[in-house]
Amino acid sequence: MSVLDVQGLSVDVDTAAGRVPILRDVAFTVGAGEAVGLVGESGSGKSMTLRAIARLLPPSARASGMITINDTPVASLGRGALRALRSRELGFVFQDPRAAVNPMHRVGDFLTEPVRDRRGDVRAATARAAELLTRIGVPDPERRMRQYPAELSGGLLQRVVIAAALMAGPSLLLADEPTTALDVTTQSDVLALVDQLRREQGTAMVFVTHDLDLALAVCDRVVVLYAGQVVEVASAASLVAAPVHPYTRGLFASRPPLDRRVEPMPAIEGVPAALADVPVGCPFQARCPIVQDRCRTTLPPLVPVGDELVRCHRSDELGGGPLRERLPLAAPAPAGA
Repeated sequence: MSVLDVQGLSVDVDTAAGRVPILRDVAFTVGAGEAVGLVGESGSGKSMTLRAIARLLPPSARASGMITINDTPVASLGRGALRALRSRELGFVFQDPRAAVNPMHRVGDFLTEPVRDRRGDVRAATARAAELLTRIGVPDPERRMRQYPAELSGGLLQRVVIAAALMAGPSLLLADEPTTALDVTTQSDVLALVDQLRREQGTAMVFVTHDLDLALAVCDRVVVLYAGQVVEVASAASLVAAPVHPYTRGLFASRPPLDRRVEPMPAIEGVPAALADVPVGCPFQARCPIVQDRCRTTLPPLVPVGDELVRCHRSDELGGGPLRERLPLAAPAPAGA
């Protein structure tokens, strides 16, 4: 059974230049206890997808498609039902922890707010909050819970926000770059703890990151986004063994090696497509080393390639043939290649 089902999600927003599409026909599911990663360069639509799931889009945004959480259509919920869904079924970890807390409330009040709203057992909730803070690496949790957010460092506050997201035992955790505020030496430890707590509670998770290696380490499946569109969906194991889409292969090739110095750093040629000016056809065409004429005129469908889903006109050639093995990181081929 799917905890989250996203089908045909499209979002556009008002700008000075008119309405700009941000997401186009995004679709994926997340099962109970499953972790699905959303990866891609900045501006690919990862965070906007997360906000659409929780109906936290800006007022200028217009969304279409269907999003259901535990078979409940999110778009149809009234204010009270939406608040109940967010407080009981969803856990949030966003990039900026200070934007997620009320600076006028003590940390303990922030952590136990959902329980107090339901007039539950505040004493038990306080004990659970202290336990979660301890497990997530916050020293002296009782003292921290008496403090205000401004008295905590960014790293400690992010740990508090992670604990708050798990307080109610949500069925779905939405994590947008959850370790951004942490130094690199503690990121892996915190993520390991989050993953352990999530698995203990059977929580599904959507994990947004620009770090492909992090997504592969944390997630069961990965959704690759480019210019607001899904270009590849695969299990983490399949993606490591045989990424198919030229963009996904470019992301893998762009990872700097850890065992040697490389200059210049590997990178995908060109710049990401501007969402206000995504070309007709394949959005990756201007950067693709195997582009063809049809790529410039027709958007490729998302089709099965083995155990993966891939949006590429040449997916049949890339799905295990020699073309994939020699796919270079180079300037786009001439028209008609």
